Amino acid sequence: MKLPPLHAVTILHYVVAYTVVALVLGSPSISDADDPAQSQLARTLYEEGLDLAGQERWHEAIDRFERAFAIRAEPAIALNLASALMAENRLIEASEWLGQAAIRSQSHAVRDLAISLRTDIARRIGHIVIVLPGDQTGWSVTLDGKDVTRTLGTRDLAVDPGEHIVALLRNGVLIRSTTIEIPPGSFRRIVLDRNTDRNVSLLSVPR
Repeated sequence: MKLPPLHAVTILHYVVAYTVVALVLGSPSISDADDPAQSQLARTLYEEGLDLAGQERWHEAIDRFERAFAIRAEPAIALNLASALMAENRLIEASEWLGQAAIRSQSHAVRDLAISLRTDIARRIGHIVIVLPGDQTGWSVTLDGKDVTRTLGTRDLAVDPGEHIVALLRNGVLIRSTTIEIPPGSFRRIVLDRNTDRNVSLLSVPR
């Protein structure tokens, strides 16, 4: 069984000068040889994803494409999943799926499109370095709920454009948190002030 052809999936507001991305590709091949029931399920999920993407119901489309890909790792499904993630501004995840599409596809057109989109995404992903001056014993830092203490001052963290929450904790107890805005393609150096009488200090420097 083959999946139906990929219909045009429109990505709105991806970037100001890059308003529409249309993916019109050939049919990804799914064989019934191993498990016809699973192949049918993959096809159903794939078609639902296309329909939901056509309605710009991106969150639901992402769910269907992820589930379809889990059953059958087809590059065209990965490409459509990436397109839906791009519409949700989840650029880091989209870049990973575009990499999957480029690696798995035997089509030059699909590979070229995936590589082109991934290059464009790379220019839009933000980067931050978080610094906590002084002795860090007993202190920890999270970024959007994820512990990034080991990266403090040493590693450039890739982040999607938009709002992110940086939290400062001492012995596991939240001292304060702040919301930061990361513009597309920007670099930010964030210096945390552990003085509880003051707000978190944010120092931004150019890339």
